[in-house]
Amino acid sequence: MRQAMLFGGGFLGTLAVLGIAWLALTGEVSRQTVPPTPAPSSSAPADPATPTVTPSPAPTTTAPGTLVPARTVPPVATQRPTSTVAAPTDTPRPAGTAAPTATQTPSPRPAASGSTRSFSVTLAGRDYDPGSVVMTDVASITPLATGGIILETDRSSPGQLLVSWEVPARRLPAGAVVVRIDVAICGSGEGDFWEIYGPPGSLEVEYEGTQPGPDGCWHFTAARGPETTSQAGVQLGSRLQIDRVIYRFTLR
Repeated sequence: MRQAMLFGGGFLGTLAVLGIAWLALTGEVSRQTVPPTPAPSSSAPADPATPTVTPSPAPTTTAPGTLVPARTVPPVATQRPTSTVAAPTDTPRPAGTAAPTATQTPSPRPAASGSTRSFSVTLAGRDYDPGSVVMTDVASITPLATGGIILETDRSSPGQLLVSWEVPARRLPAGAVVVRIDVAICGSGEGDFWEIYGPPGSLEVEYEGTQPGPDGCWHFTAARGPETTSQAGVQLGSRLQIDRVIYRFTLR
């Protein structure tokens, strides 16, 4: 009986030792197969919306005494401005437009240098030159008691009636030189057509079918002389009265 108990006690002790050994073995295996739990990180997770700043590399310092070649910058070619002169162009004219023509405006002629004086001669209308009369049919020259004349033509007249006045040289001062002649022919006209002419070279060439100025005269200015002939004429159904012809000479 005692042997059986000793045997049973020894068997139990052996089982206990084997069990402890088995537990120790399975615990070691478990420690090798289970991965270690990572330690929590102290830094916060990066926010995907926050941009990542990459630090710039620190500048490289060069040891004293070391020669660093200078950076050569190539010269930039500068383009010189060029002056452009536009060629003149002719402005196109609209079709059918004639080219403008220069208009010459007569300017008063200056008196000749030197000492000058004025001299006037007044002729009555009836003082016309009989030898210069141009007569036509159905025409007449009627003298007036006032010294004037009336030149008249009918519409049946085929031509013009024309008379002339002039100042003979003997009526001017001896040795005088004519520098300028201004003439006023005074009277009135009516009818179809009449015309008045001053001395050759006057600025006013002629008056046709127009009434005299406010003073009752047709004026002609700045003739050079020595020609002094003035004329008056009528044609068709016209009537022209000439009262006087006034010459104003500038002499030297």
